[in-house]
Amino acid sequence: MTSSSPSAPVAPHPPPPLFRPIKTLRPGTHLVLPRHITTSPCPNLTRLIEYSGASALSLTHIELLSHLRIVKTGNIRAEARVLQDLDLLASVQITGKAESTWLVKYPVFGKTLEDFGHAYRNNRLIGIPNWLLAHIFLGMMTSLSNLHDAGYAHNNIFASSFVLDAYRREGDVVYRYREYPLVRLAEFGGCAEIDDDGEMDDVQALLEVMQRCVLEFSDNADFIGPATYDGRISTDDPILLVLRDVTRLLAQSAPPTLDDVRDALFDRLIDTRHTGPMYMSPTLRGLLHEDLVTNAELMKAVSEPVVLRSGARHEEFVKIVAGEETGMGVGGFAGMRTGRVLVVRFRGRRGEFARLVGGDGEADAEGDADDDEGGVDGLEVDAEGESE
Repeated sequence: MTSSSPSAPVAPHPPPPLFRPIKTLRPGTHLVLPRHITTSPCPNLTRLIEYSGASALSLTHIELLSHLRIVKTGNIRAEARVLQDLDLLASVQITGKAESTWLVKYPVFGKTLEDFGHAYRNNRLIGIPNWLLAHIFLGMMTSLSNLHDAGYAHNNIFASSFVLDAYRREGDVVYRYREYPLVRLAEFGGCAEIDDDGEMDDVQALLEVMQRCVLEFSDNADFIGPATYDGRISTDDPILLVLRDVTRLLAQSAPPTLDDVRDALFDRLIDTRHTGPMYMSPTLRGLLHEDLVTNAELMKAVSEPVVLRSGARHEEFVKIVAGEETGMGVGGFAGMRTGRVLVVRFRGRRGEFARLVGGDGEADAEGDADDDEGGVDGLEVDAEGESE
């Protein structure tokens, strides 16, 4: 007789009454649309994405992008606190139950540094130019510094931990040099209160990402000799000089601090970035862009049918929908053991709904032809007969 180890708990999905699911990005992280959209599209974001010409979405669906949200469920308390302190949290609900605990944040329609490095070389056949790499390095230093100043160590820094955000939303007052992309840290689930070890580990990882970016993604990558790896280099190329200094910082006996990195790199990076163009080209903005969703996925989300699951008391529920008299149990409504009341208001199509749940559908047949509005989203009756 074999025994199997207990499986890890599965993070719950976002609550259907509030969100229309689009896709699961990773376990416990979901791309969604709010169930009820009450605000207008963000015209600035829509215009910039349309102008870039990089989106594969129709104009109608581009206008929906500003309404997209990322919902994380499960054990999100620590991450919610970090996001709130960094002013990156759209909303949050924390309760004693996993199924009613979630956080909501805004998506970034841009590639990670990892994906952008590969996309640039694949598209342009050369690497990232010096001015842009210098700007990215400055943004990486700033985003990590902001996290440390807020009192947290990231503990999980890789090239995939940085996202390049080329689009300014309405109300965004963050300074952007020449409207170059903002470099954002992402994935704060591993954050912890900062201490000396956490700070040193983050700085070490930051320098390793910088080193890798020059060696693999820069337009010097194909011409760098072995001498570069131990800091011995004779050149006037600014990014290769940055690589030299990064290599020396990684090799020194005392672990470098973020202040040490600034002292060694900041001035050269500022001067190198200043050699770039006054504005990003639409082509470059297009390489930075990431839709996150397809036309088909958005179409499915906005036309998603009502799903009703009834695990118990199905007959009583059908009677309620049909408007028939139903006996009330002592424990609650229609004999359900719950203290909550389910209210379903029909503006039309009641007969169709009744047919879906097993009734004869005659109660409101006339109303069906006159009114296509109304509906119930995400209604569920669980094993205890409890409606959510």
